[in-house]
Amino acid sequence: STLMRSSAASDVYKRQIHVSGEATDESANLVNICLTEICNNILKHGTHSYVVRIRFGERTTLVASNEIAAGEAQPDSAHHGLEMLESRLHDLGAAMTVSEEDGIWTLAIER
Repeated sequence: STLMRSSAASDVYKRQIHVSGEATDESANLVNICLTEICNNILKHGTHSYVVRIRFGERTTLVASNEIAAGEAQPDSAHHGLEMLESRLHDLGAAMTVSEEDGIWTLAIER
């Protein structure tokens, strides 16, 4: 099934969430852990324009991207929530990468 939410067409990402595949209890728990931190970061540091893609299956992947609000660039030491998330995901056998390019922040998780 696919869930999609949209706002103004001028937003780069239009506030979209796409979900595909069938979740197991384990993969749903993994995604739930991630979404809490992702949503907090979007609300705190972003423009509220985002896209999140979640794919359940043999491998579960989650990719979230959002525009960074002007003046919100943070030093690496300010990412305590992401550090805790990465540690928790590592314990669950998942890998996480974070990148920032041209004012777009992207977090990717795979397990």
